[in-house]
Parts: sequence; structure tokens; C-alpha cells
Amino acid sequence: MNIFLLVIIILLFILLEPILRRIFKIEKKHISETEGKKVFRIGIFIITVITICFIPIVVTKERVYMTLFLFLFFIARFGFELFVEWKYMRESREYLITLANMVLVMIVGIGILLIN
Repeated sequence: MNIFLLVIIILLFILLEPILRRIFKIEKKHISETEGKKVFRIGIFIITVITICFIPIVVTKERVYMTLFLFLFFIARFGFELFVEWKYMRESREYLITLANMVLVMIVGIGILLIN
């Protein structure tokens, strides 16, 4: 049952992007092609450093805390990426793909938290 659920989640992540790109006619564009490249790199670096600093504290706690911590990390990362894409690449609508991925991560994360 768990492997079946994992396969479904992986397929959702793989299929979601091309389907949304086709529906909304969004062509692939990277943040590194805009003036937001530096802001994005600094922001992701700060989020990653904060995450690495808190890992030793969270690992010593119960498993639920680690799951919640990873869930919050992905929300922060996707949220920041969503903001930067919206701010610097609004016309490309690339942020819609990131938003869809963020919602999918939130659904999966909430499901994992409820199962544990």
C-alpha cells in the first residue's frame, strides 16, 4: 500500500508540470535568466543555512517533529521561489507551476503528518 501511494505521488509530480504548461500555455523560463537571479540565490542560501542549523535540534526530537520540520522547509523554499518568480517573471506565469507544486507538497505533507 505504501509503495503504491509513493508511486502515485511521484507520478503526480512528474505529470503535473507538463499538463499545466500545456493547459496555460506556459513556456519554460528560469529565474537565472532574469535580474532576480541574485535575490533568488541569496534567499535559497539563507533558507538552506537556517535549515541546516536547526537539523541537529530537530533530529533529537520525535519523528513527527522532523516530518513537520521538512514540511516547513519545503513550504518556505517553494514560497520564496513562488514570490521571486512572481516578482521577476510575472509575464511568463512560471509561478503558476511553482504554486501547483507547492500545493501538491502541502497536500502530501499534511497527509504524512496525519498518518504519523
